[in-house]
Amino acid sequence: MEKSIKELISEIILELALPDANDTPIIKVWAMEGMGEIGNSRLQAFETDWIYFDDLQVCKPKNMIAPIKVILSIDKKNCVEPYIDPKLVRCGCCDNCHSHCEITMGENQTHFYFSSNASHHNACKIQYIGLPCDEDGEPLIDDSCKRAVKQYVNYRITVRDRKRDRNKVPMSEVDYERQQWVILKNQAAGRINMPTLLEMPSIVKQFYNAGITIDMVVDRYNRYWSGYAYNR
Repeated sequence: MEKSIKELISEIILELALPDANDTPIIKVWAMEGMGEIGNSRLQAFETDWIYFDDLQVCKPKNMIAPIKVILSIDKKNCVEPYIDPKLVRCGCCDNCHSHCEITMGENQTHFYFSSNASHHNACKIQYIGLPCDEDGEPLIDDSCKRAVKQYVNYRITVRDRKRDRNKVPMSEVDYERQQWVILKNQAAGRINMPTLLEMPSIVKQFYNAGITIDMVVDRYNRYWSGYAYNR
């Protein structure tokens, strides 16, 4: 069974019965950190439908970990080569590719953006590696991770409470909550029966062709969870 990350966060907040509503944002951050530490997930290859865009930029899919290829289009006709680093994409929509066809592409946490000479394009497809998601594009979390994430939040709350009042929260309590977190994290990681990237040769080949290493994917995965709570 799986549930969206928003549902999981709501459940955690409810079970903790937080007296201060101002705690909600930091609980969300800690829950995301916990997911990143567990090292989930069932990574899959996705391709979007054609996305029309304005202002030479397009939103990234919410569940994207790493791009494989971005295909620009003029009226839904494929005309761009794979995502590479440095991020130069060469248009193939004309017989004699010339300067206006050499399009550079950058990115920030939420968008891809293209150089001004891409203005004659009006749509794109994005091929990418991402997490399974619900109909709203929110990542789905396996139920086997729930207890571990909740325990991570408990651990972080205990650490915070000790910083606020060392006499009220002994270090032994912090150590105990941390030990429980490590146990549940390892159990959750062991239950997730996902193919690793090395077990998905077709995906790995696409990464290498696009100039993307496995280390880059792992780094993007970790940054995805650390940034999700702040930007979604």
